[in-house]
Amino acid sequence: MAKARIPLLLLLMVLCTVASAERYRGDPRDAKPVRALLGTLADYRVQFARLLEMRGKIEPWRARLNDTDARIGRELQAQAADRAQLKKGALSDAEFKAKWDTSGRAKKVQQDLAAFKQEQGRYNDYVHEFNTLAGKLSPHLKKRSPDQVESLLGEIDKLSGVLNDALTDGNYVKASYVAGHSALAAEFGYVSH
Repeated sequence: MAKARIPLLLLLMVLCTVASAERYRGDPRDAKPVRALLGTLADYRVQFARLLEMRGKIEPWRARLNDTDARIGRELQAQAADRAQLKKGALSDAEFKAKWDTSGRAKKVQQDLAAFKQEQGRYNDYVHEFNTLAGKLSPHLKKRSPDQVESLLGEIDKLSGVLNDALTDGNYVKASYVAGHSALAAEFGYVSH
C-alpha cells in the first residue's frame, strides 16, 4: 500500500507545480499595455521606413532637376544670343526661324520648361511631405544619425518579436517585464504598471 501512495503523492506534487507555474504567466488583462506598445512600434516602424525610403529618393531627384535646369538654361541662353544676333543683323530672320521655329527647337524648349516646372512642383510637394514626417518623428530622430535610424528599425523588430512571442505563449508577465525594462519601449511611451 505504501508503494501506491508514493506515485499518487508524486502526481499531486507535479500537478501542483504545473498549477503554480501557470499562475506566473499573469493575467491576460496585463497584456493590454504591451499590445498597445506593439501597435505603436508597428506604426513607428512604418513611418521610419517611409522616411528612409523618401530620403533615398530626394537627392537623386534633386540632381536630375539640376541637370534639367542647366540644360534648359543653356537652350534659353542660346536662343537669347541668337535673338541678339538677329537684332544686330548678324543673323537673318530666315536663319533664325530655321534654327528655332522650323526645326521645332523653340517649341521643344518651351515644352521642356513646362514639364520642368511641373516636376519641380512635384519635387517640392515630396520634400514638404518628407519634412512634415521628419518633424513628426523629430523627438526620435534628433539624437540619431541616418545609420542609427536604420538600426532602430532592427531594434524595433527585435523587441516586437520578443513581445509577440511572449504574448503568443501566454506569458504576460514576461511580456510586461521585457517592455518595462526596455529603454526603447520607454522611448515610445510604454509605462510600466
